[in-house]
Amino acid sequence: MKDWRYEIKYAMSRAVAHTLPLAIRAHPAGFYSPYPDRTVNNLYLDTLNATSCRENLDGISDRVKFRIRWYGDPHEMVDPVLELKIKRNALGRKEYFPLSPVSGVKEALAKATSVLPGTAKLVPLLHNSYRRSYYVTFDNKYRLTVDRNILYQSGQEFLMGNPLSIADDRVIVEVKFAAGDLLRSKEITRHIPYRVTKHSKYASGAIACLAYR
Repeated sequence: MKDWRYEIKYAMSRAVAHTLPLAIRAHPAGFYSPYPDRTVNNLYLDTLNATSCRENLDGISDRVKFRIRWYGDPHEMVDPVLELKIKRNALGRKEYFPLSPVSGVKEALAKATSVLPGTAKLVPLLHNSYRRSYYVTFDNKYRLTVDRNILYQSGQEFLMGNPLSIADDRVIVEVKFAAGDLLRSKEITRHIPYRVTKHSKYASGAIACLAYR
C-alpha cells in the first residue's frame, strides 16, 4: 500500500473555525508549522459532462481526478504540475507530472496532453484557489492542513481572464496520513473537536459555478 493515504476532512463555518488555532496548539501530538502559508491553485480537467464530478457526487468508490496545480498568483503559472488523484474506497494516492517550463495556462494544457495523452479528451472545467496553512506532528506521520479564502470560477471564465469568482466562506481542515498509520489515527482525531464531513472542493465548486446537481 505504498503511497496510499487516508484523508479525514472537516468543513466548518468561519464562526466555528476561530477556535482552530487553539485546538491545534493544544493537540497532544504536537502539531507545528513546517513552512509558511501559501496560495494553492487548481485547474480541474474533466469531460464535458463532468464525469469525474458526477462520480464524486454519486459516491463511486474507484475514481480518478485530473488537475493542474501551482502556487501563488492564479494568473502566473509557476512550476505547474499535472496531478492524478486516484481514489480507491477510503484510500487515495497521487501521481505527478511536472509541466514546466510553460508561458501560461494554454501552454500548460497543451503540455499536459503531450505528457499524458488521455487528457486530450478533457477540458478545463473549474479553477479554484485558497490559502493553505500546513501543520505536521513531530514524528512527521500526520499532516494537517487548513484551507480558507476559497474561490471558485468556471474553467472558461478563468481562461478568459474574468476576475469575478464565487467565494466559499467555509474553512476546510484535512488530516492526512499513510495507510500503515491508521491505528494511531483514532488518537489523533479524538483530539480534534469538530465533526468529520465528506467534502470535495471540486464538487462544491462545480455545483456553485456550473450547476451540476
